[in-house]
Amino acid sequence: MKIRLFEHHRENYFIRRLGDVKNKKILELGCGSGDRAAYFAQIGAYVTAIDIHDTLKDEYRNIDRLIFVKQDACKINFKNEFDFVISGDVIEHIENDDVFLKNGIKALKSGGKFICGTPNINRTMNIIKILIGRREKYPFTLGIDPKFGPVVHIREYSLKTYK
Repeated sequence: MKIRLFEHHRENYFIRRLGDVKNKKILELGCGSGDRAAYFAQIGAYVTAIDIHDTLKDEYRNIDRLIFVKQDACKINFKNEFDFVISGDVIEHIENDDVFLKNGIKALKSGGKFICGTPNINRTMNIIKILIGRREKYPFTLGIDPKFGPVVHIREYSLKTYK
């Protein structure tokens, strides 16, 4: 599994926050290629990986502790099933972010953790754009994925607006 430097630091954040995941149940909302889900399954967690697109790498499809479900994360119906719910760089693409969060929280067992990462609207590049008069307007199209079409941030969050 190849991880670029930025992604490596982001993955380490998830790893540190979850701690020992052996025999824990993890739900990943927006798993993309499945790298994070596969990592946690390979170190002993039971992982259910959800994505609206069938983008899970073929090499991960036969990992015993990994279940992939092609589904919209806003339409899941898990209740009190998972020790951890994780999502990285997904919520900013979701129209109904409140439903996304409520479904993730509802899926947690009592005392479980929901870790949701997203770009900070106040990151350096956005501050520079503001200073030169090129503030981003949302929704903002980042580009076009040849398979899935436009990649759009519906909104971005600051620490204050994320809480």
